[in-house]
Amino acid sequence: MEQLHDHHQRTYENICRMYDEGIQRIAVVQPTGSGKSLLMAKLIEDNPDSRFFVLSTSHKINDQFQSKLDDKMLKRSNFNIYCNMPNMKQEVMESLQPDYIFLDEMHRALAKEWSKGINVLLNMYPNAKVLRLSATPIRYLDRCRNVAEELFGGNLACDMSLSQAILDGILPMARYVCGVYSFQKDEDSLNKKILHSCNVSAKYSCGFSSLLDSSIIVNEI
Repeated sequence: MEQLHDHHQRTYENICRMYDEGIQRIAVVQPTGSGKSLLMAKLIEDNPDSRFFVLSTSHKINDQFQSKLDDKMLKRSNFNIYCNMPNMKQEVMESLQPDYIFLDEMHRALAKEWSKGINVLLNMYPNAKVLRLSATPIRYLDRCRNVAEELFGGNLACDMSLSQAILDGILPMARYVCGVYSFQKDEDSLNKKILHSCNVSAKYSCGFSSLLDSSIIVNEI
């Protein structure tokens, strides 16, 4: 498994300390790309006698996470996605027997329908250690509900913003690229405007391409 970097190690130690102190539900807020999945993988690796249940938003994300685990770790882990939770049968939930429950993109846990199945699961396993992770703990379209505060009472093992991750060198500075992707359409539109412009006489009008080539703009005064 990939080794933890310094910022991972600090967060991981906080998670373990909080679990040892009896805090059952812990949240981790870190920006996308900062390695939240490594924390989950490390917990699975360090607890060989425990079972794990991982919920995420898509099977693709689950597949990516599973690629970080070896066969022994996979045998102790079950995976599913949020949208399946409302229809999960009770016997399936009872077969999971998780010691740890990981909820990736934790803000999804407050979705009106998805939360029903998740609450059934959490109530079924009140002694399970729960780790919720997200880059965006605020549900902006849901009265700005703060998942970390509402579900965890502020029990954060890490609260890292995107700007802080960039300043600390964990993530690279963003590069914004702006390009013209509909050049031909824009050229045709501008040529029509030039031809019908009351500010340009017929004898001075020229096509947009010519304007670009010569870098000359002719206006009638």
